[in-house]
Amino acid sequence: MSNSLKALLGATAHTEEGDFPIIELFYRPEDRRLRYAAIDIGGWLDHREVLVSLDRFGALDGESWPVHLDREGLEAAPRWLDAPSEPSILPPIVVGPFGSTFSPLLMEAQLLESAEESQPQETSALDGRSRILDMDRASPWIGTDAFDDTGRLGEIADVMLSDELVFISVLLDDERELSLDRLRRRADQGHLLFD
Repeated sequence: MSNSLKALLGATAHTEEGDFPIIELFYRPEDRRLRYAAIDIGGWLDHREVLVSLDRFGALDGESWPVHLDREGLEAAPRWLDAPSEPSILPPIVVGPFGSTFSPLLMEAQLLESAEESQPQETSALDGRSRILDMDRASPWIGTDAFDDTGRLGEIADVMLSDELVFISVLLDDERELSLDRLRRRADQGHLLFD
């Protein structure tokens, strides 16, 4: 039986304390095996993302992915702050209905700063980042273009994984499946080149 990357990214991490959204999955490029999940354990306005080893996860059951951690274990997990890599699309200043002004960019920066300050020192955002420095995000595979020597093959609609959570093949938007044994390399522009 194989797993779908889309299904794993769309699943909810199920714990004794409740269900939490999975924000991202991380893998090592050399073996293409998923290693960590970033889970948002914060509330509605409080985004607290933690890294959890996939060794702590059970078998996917529909849209629920059981995690063998209690609330204390989740709170002790290394923090990961997903800082946006692109410039913010927020306007620099907004004029309110009564003529007062405020800055959404400043508010966003203050929220990020307060989130970092609220994290315990031993589990700072840098700890989580250092764990994933040698890993890549899994989600960018979906929507990436695939090419071979003849030209564009199509867009990747999903990635199939083995029971050990190793990438084994990609499904194109026309439902063709390509084995990753045929993958030559990932181009600097992001697309995949196959034999």
